[in-house]
Amino acid sequence: MQLSTTTSAPHSAKSGTDSSEYVYVIMTAITAGLSIFGGSAICVLYFAFKDMRSPGRQLLLYVAFSDAMLALGNLLGIIWYLYSDSEVINRSEAFCDFQSAMTIYFSITSFSWTVTIAVCLFASVVLAKTQFTSRYMKLFHVISWLPGGTSFQNKDGAFDKYLCVCF
Repeated sequence: MQLSTTTSAPHSAKSGTDSSEYVYVIMTAITAGLSIFGGSAICVLYFAFKDMRSPGRQLLLYVAFSDAMLALGNLLGIIWYLYSDSEVINRSEAFCDFQSAMTIYFSITSFSWTVTIAVCLFASVVLAKTQFTSRYMKLFHVISWLPGGTSFQNKDGAFDKYLCVCF
């Protein structure tokens, strides 16, 4: 009787994948999981403690939410990569489009909120404008949330259906 020492990949996982690629998948999953945990913790703490609700912390809330959603998009990309041949996903164009749109949109919003935080820090520390953040908060929402949605339009102004940038 001979014992087999080889292990096989999960039934629905992608076969024929180089083992070095799994290092990137595992690292992406770990960092995405930590980002989701950290962003969620910031959001929960913000809503749990009313005395923490200052305009500066509100900016932190928005960038934490954007980063957590970006990490979720990365996790969805890993799921698509590993299980794209399964019965559930089956190379679904809709799943890929959703994951791509989510990742692109929240990358842009996260960047926009980070720049907004930098501008607010400059205004309050260097220019000594203490009410700058609360005064322009509505403008910051327009600047940070809307440009990400316009990135999905093609040159004709129609939304592009070929967004797939999955792994």
